[in-house]
Amino acid sequence: MRNGYHGLVGNAGSITNVGTWNSPMRGGFEFEKLAWPSTYRGSNLTTADLIADAKETLNANTSGKVSGFIFECIQGVGGINPLPEGYLPQMVDLVRNKHGGLIICDEVQTGFGRVGTKFWGHKWQGIKPDIITMAKGIGNGFPIGAVVTRKEISDKIKSVFFNTFGGGHIQCRVGI
Repeated sequence: MRNGYHGLVGNAGSITNVGTWNSPMRGGFEFEKLAWPSTYRGSNLTTADLIADAKETLNANTSGKVSGFIFECIQGVGGINPLPEGYLPQMVDLVRNKHGGLIICDEVQTGFGRVGTKFWGHKWQGIKPDIITMAKGIGNGFPIGAVVTRKEISDKIKSVFFNTFGGGHIQCRVGI
C-alpha cells in the first residue's frame, strides 16, 4: 500500500513506499502499490472505494495470480494510520480467495500488545495472515526480529534473509 513501510534492506526497500525511502524495484519482482487507505489524511475514499480500487488494480495489472499482499494493520512510518474498518477482511478475501495470494502481516510496529486490547494488530482487525513479520517489541528494546508462518510455507523456503538483526549469536540467545 502507498505509505507502507517494510524496511530498507534487500527487497523490503522495494515494497516500502514512504517518500524519499522508496527504492528502485529489484529485477525480477513486480509490485503494485494500492491506494493509501487513510481515514484521516489523503483521499476521502470509503472502504468500498478502496476495495474497488484494489480489484481494478489487480485485474488490470496482473495475470490473475498474485503472490501476496503485505500490509501494516496501522501504518507506522506512513503516519500512524489505522486501516479503515472492514478493509482487511475484504482484502484477505480478494487476495487469498480470488487471486491465490498469501496474506503477509507486518507486525513490526503493531505487535506485542501495541494496539490495545488485542496482542496482535491482525487479531484487532479480525483476520488470520499466512505470514507474520515481527521485531522491535519481541526483544523488549533489544534488536531482534522473526518471521512466523505455517509449516507448508516454511518448508518451501530454502535460503532467505528475513531481517536486519537476524541470525546473530547474541540475538538468538536473547530470543531463547
